[in-house]
Amino acid sequence: MNNQNLMREVKLWENNAEREQVENMGELFAVLNALECLEKMFVKDFVTADEYKTECFKLLDQYKVAMRLVHGTDVEAFVSKYRLQVPAALERIREGRPVVVKDDKGNLVKNVAGIVEIFITVFDHLKLEQRAVDELFPSLNDLYTMICAVSRLPENFDAKVKVKKWHDKLSVMSAADQLSEDEARQMLFELEGAYNSFINFLHDAALGFHIVVTLIVVCILSKCSSRVSFVKWYIIRGLYRYLAPSNDQLRALMPAPKDGNPRQRRKRREEQDSEGFNVPKQLLATSLQVRAAPVDELELTNFEFYTSIYWMSLYTPLAVFVYTLSEVWKFVFPTSQDTNVSVLWLIIGVAFILQILTKLTAFYWASADERGLLLSFGALYFLSSIVVSLWADRLLDINLLGAYDHFTSQVAAVIKETGTFSDIDARAKSPLMLYISLSVFFSFLSTMLVFPNFRFATLYTRSLNVATPTLKILLHISFLMPALCLLLFLKPVKYYLIEGPRKLLTEPQLEILRVYLVLGYLLFRMALRRVHLQSHLDLSYDKLLQLQKETGHVKNYHLQTMIFRYYSYFCAAVVQYFVPVLLSFFFALLLKSTADLSWLGHAADVVEPKAEEIKGSPQLALRVLFDATVCKAVWSFALVVTTGINFSLSLIGVCGLGHIAEASSRPAFLFWLIVFIVLLIFFIYEFAIILIKYLQKPARIDTEIYYSALPFPVVTVCNTNPYKYTVIQGDSKYQEVADFMAHYLKVMNQDTTGLPDTYGLLALQYRYDREELARDILASFGRSMGNTLTGAMYAFEELITECTFSSRTCYKDDFVEFVDPLYGRCFSFNTPAATQNYTVQRPGMKYGLKLLLTVNQQKPGGTQLLPDFLPTSDVAGARVALTDRDSIIDLDSYGFSAGVGYQTSIGMFYESIHRAERPYGHCIDHHAYSEAYFGDVKHSMDTCIAGCIQEDNVAQCGCASPRLPKLDAQSYCGLDKATCLAALKGNQENKDAPNMDPLTKCGCDPACEETKYSTTASLSRYPMLIYYPATPDSPSQSPSQTTTKKPKTKTTKKTTTAAGWTWPSWWSSTPSSTTNSGATATTAFTDATTEQSTTTVEEETKPPGFIVTTFGCDGHTDPFNAQSTNTTVIRLMQEACREWYQNNALILQIYFADLIYNVYTESAAYSVSAAINDLGGQAGLWLGLSVISCIEVASFFLMLCMFAGWKTRKTVFPKKRRDSLSDEEMDGFEKAPPLPSKVPQRPLPVELDPRTL
Repeated sequence: MNNQNLMREVKLWENNAEREQVENMGELFAVLNALECLEKMFVKDFVTADEYKTECFKLLDQYKVAMRLVHGTDVEAFVSKYRLQVPAALERIREGRPVVVKDDKGNLVKNVAGIVEIFITVFDHLKLEQRAVDELFPSLNDLYTMICAVSRLPENFDAKVKVKKWHDKLSVMSAADQLSEDEARQMLFELEGAYNSFINFLHDAALGFHIVVTLIVVCILSKCSSRVSFVKWYIIRGLYRYLAPSNDQLRALMPAPKDGNPRQRRKRREEQDSEGFNVPKQLLATSLQVRAAPVDELELTNFEFYTSIYWMSLYTPLAVFVYTLSEVWKFVFPTSQDTNVSVLWLIIGVAFILQILTKLTAFYWASADERGLLLSFGALYFLSSIVVSLWADRLLDINLLGAYDHFTSQVAAVIKETGTFSDIDARAKSPLMLYISLSVFFSFLSTMLVFPNFRFATLYTRSLNVATPTLKILLHISFLMPALCLLLFLKPVKYYLIEGPRKLLTEPQLEILRVYLVLGYLLFRMALRRVHLQSHLDLSYDKLLQLQKETGHVKNYHLQTMIFRYYSYFCAAVVQYFVPVLLSFFFALLLKSTADLSWLGHAADVVEPKAEEIKGSPQLALRVLFDATVCKAVWSFALVVTTGINFSLSLIGVCGLGHIAEASSRPAFLFWLIVFIVLLIFFIYEFAIILIKYLQKPARIDTEIYYSALPFPVVTVCNTNPYKYTVIQGDSKYQEVADFMAHYLKVMNQDTTGLPDTYGLLALQYRYDREELARDILASFGRSMGNTLTGAMYAFEELITECTFSSRTCYKDDFVEFVDPLYGRCFSFNTPAATQNYTVQRPGMKYGLKLLLTVNQQKPGGTQLLPDFLPTSDVAGARVALTDRDSIIDLDSYGFSAGVGYQTSIGMFYESIHRAERPYGHCIDHHAYSEAYFGDVKHSMDTCIAGCIQEDNVAQCGCASPRLPKLDAQSYCGLDKATCLAALKGNQENKDAPNMDPLTKCGCDPACEETKYSTTASLSRYPMLIYYPATPDSPSQSPSQTTTKKPKTKTTKKTTTAAGWTWPSWWSSTPSSTTNSGATATTAFTDATTEQSTTTVEEETKPPGFIVTTFGCDGHTDPFNAQSTNTTVIRLMQEACREWYQNNALILQIYFADLIYNVYTESAAYSVSAAINDLGGQAGLWLGLSVISCIEVASFFLMLCMFAGWKTRKTVFPKKRRDSLSDEEMDGFEKAPPLPSKVPQRPLPVELDPRTL
């Protein structure tokens, strides 16, 4: 083995860089060991806390420098490599602070609050010109220490630098030195700048406005808790209490003893002082003087619950102040994401109120008599809460079940997103446990609110005895405020206010109105607190008055205790008076803040965070779980139950039923109390049903049947083809329409190769959409070209060939012409502008309107027939509409089509509708849309909706639809807007792009008076196979071979005569020539003339290529000429005539099927009289009330008023015993003592003599 020289020097570095690295590692090694030793020395108490803190901070700073110099390792690796045993040092390095310095996370709020408080204190010193060093330096030193304790502040922070500057300057000055005036001003200026920088840093450091305000208010609370007393300033101000008489005063009432021995008198006095003495009750009425004095807060400090009312009166205004600042901040900066700490203040307020109620309940629970009453009400309200929970979503506007489902879904989303508690089954379960939990909580709450509401009921009834008429009204309003708030939560009331006839409120306005009512509830309670609380203090005086009416004696200490007892319960009475309403108030503010309600009743536009946005933030997770939907349901339910408990218990206390008051035993008391509560619940339930039914304003429909002459409707007919296609193609001024028709034909025939999408037809997929767009474009042409298109429309003579009404001829003057954008020129029969007003006195076809209409599908053009219908026209026939005389004519929506080749018979039934006005109905006689767009006709749902749709068209596309009328300031849409108008109709296959719903968006209501014509239709072929129109063989036509007799039915007096026969000849598209391989016409006629040129047709048989274009039945050829023997031609002409009528003509018959008609009248189904009758019946059934009992109560109050006004009384029973008091003596006791209007600063006791009151 080789021997090694253990004493040989080993080199640790080879160069200067390695040497520096080794030295740095040595420094780190030394710092770690020194820090470990310092920790052990502090544990063994070898160093003080201040020395330890200073050295620890220094070593931690040295460690940071040394660690930066040592490259390539961290502290744990360094310790492990070199086997250092320094666990305490490593722990201190991880925390980064001495152990005596608390973490900012747990102490930050306190430090910030202290800094703000000290800043304010230093400002006060300087503003009060306290410039001595010994006055300024202690506060400034504390300020600098606390600023340094906030590790989040940077080293070069402006506030820290300025405070350190003045701290260092004052620290070198002596205690007797003073700052000059200039130095003090400069110091105040710089410290104010430092304070503003500190506040801005708090806001930028995510503390937010709310936390800063909270810290300031906490400082104010800590300062005001020992200096300001709201109890003296508000609660006891203006209140007086009655002083118990002393023993000397009571002895003075008694006659002097006969024994004059001083020893015996002294002995008797000692016995009286130890055992008490009797005072005659009669002397109390004649000699006792009762004294009153203002309530003193110093005396209240010795009473029970003074601490509760002190902190209640101090915390509540500050909480409201924080809440108000928070709401102002939210209004000014609506997009701020600052945490709303005011909610925490409100929750703490609720917890504080519950703590007071628990203490108060424990006070009453100690008594066995009160314990049974509390248990009874707790059980009763537990059952009531379960019923309310189960029926809340049906009767109340709470949506508790929906909020529960929403909450469970949010819990599942949060668990899925965060991955925490993944083993929990977050699926929605039955809400039964939720209902039971809420019921248990609110049963405890009702137990705690029993005696506070009983106390308020007592104060309320006693206050009414001494109140003026105006004050009584205010007291009644204060008492009924919670009932009014509960009514606004009923769904029928909500429906009446929001969706009822008058639509008084929107849903956000109703929700904030509930909060306003609770706020008014609190304000009324605060405004009337002097009247209520003074009535409690007056109980001692009332007890003394009652005692004076009795005979016998009373012990002196009993009398003194009786007078003082009510005063000793004053703090408890104050708590019972304010706590119930404060609980409802806090619940209402929580509802407003967490449900995102607006004080102005605007709809909430707050976007709630989603589960996907949590990203590990607990605050966002809470906001996702307890969003507006959940919080609104929870706090609404809490508000409803709390307010309901308060009102129901107050009502029970006010009723003061005789059976309950006069119960001789405890079981009897409980029995009658339970009976009254049960009956009252039944009555309230029935009353709610009656009220709900009345507020719904139901209506009924009465049907009456009449038989009388009926007005004939307005009959409008149009050709289903608006324009003649041959005219459109043959005239250059209609070139735009002709180009569109050519384009449309190519699109419909799928000949779209290289075809530009000029009109937007190619972008549409379905044929129906293309046809509708084409109709819109055609209507746009009709509006834009105006009268230019009239030359292409059908004239009256071309459409209406024959007309009869009640078997009598009607003429052109009976029709009114107008142009429809979709159907061209139309003609209305029996309009208000017509010459006559037609009525029907008998039913049946014979007594109706009969029209022979010709539509002329083709027009002769050389050797062939040309189509005269537009490609957009898909029906050959007439468009017909039946309307009332002063109603809108809507052919597109309510018209029907009658096809050619048929006789269409329309049987009508008349109906008259009389709707009820609001509140029992929804009818109106005028509407802005109807009057603006259809001023010449009466209002109807159709006119209103049409005007609303046109308004929407203008708003969406910037122009009006050509299908509807427009205003003068509007313009019709051109071809470039046709696609926009088509898009407004919605996508029938996509539920996310529906049509506009005019029933919900337009606010249209039907007319109060409306006439309807219901119809039935029947069809028959026209003409039959062997029937030839307008021939002598036809039995329905005029006799043959007559030249002087008028036709049975015709359109005008102008006719065309051929060979002695009168023929109607009003259609211009009838063929005018007959060709046979190019032969010339055999007959030529000019329309509306009597000129004739005839030749004889020689052919007896139909040659090849024969085209019948001359119809013998149309007036161009007389096939029934007696000189003609060509039967073949006659037969061909007759067949051609029948075929032409079958393809181009129709008969329309419109008549009343029956003159029996129905009149439907809408009226109130549940009037005020019916509601009063039902209410009286229920009140008599459950509570024994009737009109007589109400009159008796009213007469009783009337007699009381008369007695108070005239001070007269009638003796009913004469006095039989001398020990009863006389009327004059009674007058001396029955008046309440007057109260001084103002309280002096240190008032002397006021002498009150009951005999003079």
